[in-house]
Amino acid sequence: MAENLFEELKQRKENLLSLVSRASEFGWITADRAKEIIAKIESDTLTIGVIGQMKCGKSTFLNSFVFGDTILPAATTPMTAALSVITYGNEKKIKAEFYSPDEWAEQKMQSNRSLEDAQGNSAEESKIKAAKELVSKAVKLGSQLNSYLGKTQEDSFENLIEYVGADGKYISITKSVTIYYPMEYLKGVEIVDTPGFNDPIVSREERTKDFLNKADVVLMMLYAGRPFDATDRDIIFKNVRQCGIGKVLIGINKYDIPYCSENNPEDEEQIKDYVIKEIQKASSECGDNTLSEILSDTTPIPLSAEMALLSMLPMSKIESDSALNFAWNRHCNGFG
Repeated sequence: MAENLFEELKQRKENLLSLVSRASEFGWITADRAKEIIAKIESDTLTIGVIGQMKCGKSTFLNSFVFGDTILPAATTPMTAALSVITYGNEKKIKAEFYSPDEWAEQKMQSNRSLEDAQGNSAEESKIKAAKELVSKAVKLGSQLNSYLGKTQEDSFENLIEYVGADGKYISITKSVTIYYPMEYLKGVEIVDTPGFNDPIVSREERTKDFLNKADVVLMMLYAGRPFDATDRDIIFKNVRQCGIGKVLIGINKYDIPYCSENNPEDEEQIKDYVIKEIQKASSECGDNTLSEILSDTTPIPLSAEMALLSMLPMSKIESDSALNFAWNRHCNGFG
C-alpha cells in the first residue's frame, strides 16, 4: 500500500521535471527559472504525521505500512516514547538527538518534586512521574550521562532498540530519533511517529509540534475499543488545530476487536458512524471553522494494522514469536 502511494508521488515528480525540461527547451521559461523550479521539486518533502493516544497501534501501523516487518517496538510509556522520523537513506542507520543540559536539569528538578505537590493537577503529576522515570532509567549511563547531553549520535540500525525500547541504554535521554531506510519510495518523504500529545516532557512536545506544523497530511489513529473519547477530542481540537495541517485522515485501528466481540459485536459501518457523529458533535462545539471543514470531508477508515502486518510476515517468523503466533491464531479464530 505504501509502496503504491509513494511510487505514484515519485512518478508525478518525474512527470513535472519532464514538463519543466520541455518548457525550457521550447523557450517558454528561462534556463535559470527551469533550474529554480527543478531545485524546488527535487527538494520538496512530503511530511506525514502519525498521531494518537498511547496504545492505539501507531508503531504496528508503521511497521505494516512502511516496513512490512517488525522494525519499531510497541510504544512503551508516555514517559519514554521518543519522537521518530522515518525517511530515505542510502543505508540503514539511525541518528539520535539527546536532551540538552538545560532540559535534563529541568527533568532532575521535576524528579525531586513530590507527587503531593501536584495533587489534583493531572498535567503536573504527569510531568513529575515522567521525570522520575527518566531519571531512574538514566542510571544505565552512569558517569557518561553528561557527555551525551546536547549532542546527536549516529548508530547502526540494529541498535534502534537502545534508543526507543523500554529498556534501551539511551531511552532516558533520547528526545528524537531519525531512521534512515533504503527504500526508493521514501525519497522525498518524511514520516513522523509522534509520542503523543499531552506529552509530560515539554521540550519533546514542542519538537512534535514543530514537525507537525509543516505536515502536509496527518493520520489520526483511534482505538476501535474506545474511538474518539475525551483524550482523542483533546488531541484533535486542542492540539492539532495549533499545527499547520492541510489534510487530516482518521484511522480506526483494531476494528477487529468490537467486530469479533461475542457481546454486542459491531460491524464496520457502526464503528464508522459512531466516530463520524462524535466528530460532528465535537466540531459544532469547537467553533474552529477551519478544522471543522477539514474534518467534515474526512471518512474514518476501519483497519487492523496487526492483521496487515501478519499478512506480510513469513509463517516461520510468526510461529517462532509467541506474541505474533498468538495474534495470528486470534485473528484466524475471529475471521475464520
